[in-house]
Amino acid sequence: MARARVSMQELIRRRRRAGFVGRREELRLFRANFELPPDDDRHRFLFHVHGPAGVGKTSLVREMAQLARDRGALVAYVDEARSASRRYSPRPPPTSPSRAGR
Repeated sequence: MARARVSMQELIRRRRRAGFVGRREELRLFRANFELPPDDDRHRFLFHVHGPAGVGKTSLVREMAQLARDRGALVAYVDEARSASRRYSPRPPPTSPSRAGR
């Protein structure tokens, strides 16, 4: 029996998840949140992940996002560091080609 071809995107997703290690307690708490009904005061709708550079925040958030999607949850991601750097680094207005040579 022939195996169905898997897309490159799916292969990358599987390998990324397979390579994820650690953060068991954070993931346990995240999963447990889905067991709470939304009207329970302990249920959380937002998760804020922060910490020093290089500790695996992005990998943790990606894993959490996939777990949430697997359960049918709506997922949004905001990278405050990127937003802040764009917000506070004003760029000069673009120069139109017709004025560039003047």
